[in-house]
Amino acid sequence: MHPSVRILAFLTFAVAVYGIRYQLLAFLLSFMLAAMPAVDLFRSAGKAGKSGRKSVLAEFLILLRRVRLILLFLALVYACNTPGEYVAGWDFPIVPTYEGIEAGVEQMLRLTAILAALAFMLAMTSREQLITGLYWLALPFRWFGVDAERFAVRLSLTLYYVEHGLRVSRENALQQLMTLNADPDGERNAPEQIVIEKPSLRAADGCVLLGLILSGVLLSCA
Repeated sequence: MHPSVRILAFLTFAVAVYGIRYQLLAFLLSFMLAAMPAVDLFRSAGKAGKSGRKSVLAEFLILLRRVRLILLFLALVYACNTPGEYVAGWDFPIVPTYEGIEAGVEQMLRLTAILAALAFMLAMTSREQLITGLYWLALPFRWFGVDAERFAVRLSLTLYYVEHGLRVSRENALQQLMTLNADPDGERNAPEQIVIEKPSLRAADGCVLLGLILSGVLLSCA
């Protein structure tokens, strides 16, 4: 699948997930979590497992760990600010409601489903493919003065330096920035030439795009 189509599919899913009912959402998330080990096993048996990319499950756990506090805060906000029947036997000053707890859990499931979809996309898309997809998506904005190639090059360099900095995992953020600025090897190892791949859209990509457009129309009319 073309990288730009993958990005559009993820964005469409991120919007559509907010229109899914609670029970179907729980089933969808359970299916996605169960599919992660199967996809990783399939990729490890093929060429994708030898490319050095992270597994889908590992990518999902990393994303989940980074937003764990946001998920907790989201649940607390909905639990304590949604009108309804208060939880019986609650001895603290701020009392949650049953409806608020249900709404908070539902929002957590929605965000977790989006993270799962993002994990699938990141695990199956290399950095070069991601840049290519964003380059294609930026092409229509040339009519507004946006240079798509310059945008892709700057994005590539940004991702390189972010990845280079995150390798120093046992240092704080200030030390990482000092390492990036003071390390001459980092300057030498920076890519001197950035090649933007321009794969053509295939018939399958066109079918997926048509499906995404129809999904967008249905979502807008719902």
